[in-house]
Amino acid sequence: MVGSYSYNNKYTVAWEIDGTIYSAKYNGLSWLSSTMVASNSSGGTMLATIDKTTSTLIGLWKKPNTSFALTSSGFHQTSGQQQQKSENSQLTFVSYRLNKHTLINLESDTLLAAKGYKGMIAFEIAGLSRQTSSATSEIEVGKENRRLKSDKITVASNTEALKFAGAYYAKGLTIPKGPRLNELNLLVTLQLKDANTDEVVKEIWTVPFSRLASATTTDGEYRTMNISLNGLKGREVYLEVTTPSHIEPVFVDDYYMYKGDDLKMKKFFAEPAFMPTEYALHQNYPNPFNPSTTIRFDLVEPQYVTLKVYNSLGQQVKELVNEYYSAGSHEVTLNASSLSSGAYFYRMTAGKFTAVKSFVLVK
Repeated sequence: MVGSYSYNNKYTVAWEIDGTIYSAKYNGLSWLSSTMVASNSSGGTMLATIDKTTSTLIGLWKKPNTSFALTSSGFHQTSGQQQQKSENSQLTFVSYRLNKHTLINLESDTLLAAKGYKGMIAFEIAGLSRQTSSATSEIEVGKENRRLKSDKITVASNTEALKFAGAYYAKGLTIPKGPRLNELNLLVTLQLKDANTDEVVKEIWTVPFSRLASATTTDGEYRTMNISLNGLKGREVYLEVTTPSHIEPVFVDDYYMYKGDDLKMKKFFAEPAFMPTEYALHQNYPNPFNPSTTIRFDLVEPQYVTLKVYNSLGQQVKELVNEYYSAGSHEVTLNASSLSSGAYFYRMTAGKFTAVKSFVLVK
């Protein structure tokens, strides 16, 4: 996606999907309906609606994550030195990060459509790096054979790990009541595979059937994960977002733009990969809290995890987790805005491991 910006809060954006270019405008109050500008078959006006700054953004497209400047004349590439001098100028610096997406439309599967399934499910890779004892290096992700997959990784040591950031999200969902597990299970799965045999060596993350089946119209989750490469020394592997062979996915690249630094992402990729040696459920933080808090847990091996919240009477009031997680340290956010002040308990099960802790909600 590319776009232009002016100081009177008006925007024009354009994006390309499978050879067709679309455009939309923000008039300062609301977004206007998108229109098709050009396609491989029809030609068209191309990007006449996009001002001169578009060429600058196209020059940035698929380049390393960096930043650019906003001025009254539009977008400009910038350097670190220019950014340091921005305090005494009218420049506003915006950073960006390239994200890779694969999208599947449930209605494109004739069998699912006939049963009433509607909507879109997407998986996003926001960042992927390889961490060894001496260095951290970014790993490229691209489209190959109708799949979103990473470059090959030759594992030199059992202490190496991958650091992953990404999300799944769903929009406009209509899921029939009582769907069968095999209708939705494994629709979108993140897997680590052997580069020579394409054998699955680790299941990393599956878009959860249980959450999709209970979703109304939208759903989603963002995760950062450390993926251990222990036991894979000497093998070539790659990470792949797997989708059903009978559904044609759509691939979209976009830039996430933000002012300043994406500190949470930067911190995660700078930290040494932590691979737990024992199962644990940690105390939530902050505690006491209002209305949100974070709960972290550690898994030594991949496990199906449940994490539920109970009131002082032992009644379940929230189900935070009910799905498969990879080995590693994970965290989930509890939004307790719908709960009353008081003491609560949260209970985690993962295989044979069970743990209980408590928190206090103060409103």
